[in-house]
Amino acid sequence: MNSIIGAHGTAGVVQTALRMPLPLREKLKAEAKTLGRSLNTHIVMRLSEEPEEATAQK
Repeated sequence: MNSIIGAHGTAGVVQTALRMPLPLREKLKAEAKTLGRSLNTHIVMRLSEEPEEATAQK
């Protein structure tokens, strides 16, 4: 499984609560599973993408 936490642990990582519609969560979970990522890692990676990259995945 891919992870966003590097060798130096959680330094510089902030825990945040997020509210989202259940259908969106289920869609993101399915995408994450397909790519072998945790839901957290998938959300962070999607938010970090350039707009062109996000559009290309759809």
